[in-house]
Amino acid sequence: MSKVVISDTSCFIILSKINELELLHKVYENILITPEIVAEYGETLPEWIEIVSVQDKYKQQLFEMQLGKGESSAMALSLEIPDSQRNWNNMHLKKPESCNSFQKHKIQQFC
Repeated sequence: MSKVVISDTSCFIILSKINELELLHKVYENILITPEIVAEYGETLPEWIEIVSVQDKYKQQLFEMQLGKGESSAMALSLEIPDSQRNWNNMHLKKPESCNSFQKHKIQQFC
């Protein structure tokens, strides 16, 4: 079984700052990101990172009610790729008081 990880911008930023972006490639066979994450990161990415667009834009828009475009696209993409792992800082998801009940339900449903 292939190890597939969907990463968010924060992972690239942190690993780039310590010159260890290659760690992702050593740990995972396939690293997927979305065009939104590419735009947020703004740097040249290694060729071993695959850029994939989200097909279900509605789910992405639901996440965008509470999260940024990059995070939302990563979460929506993770729902479309069976057995994928998510690799991002989701500390903001641990603050349910900042969400209304509809948003809490949708985030909990998809995470």
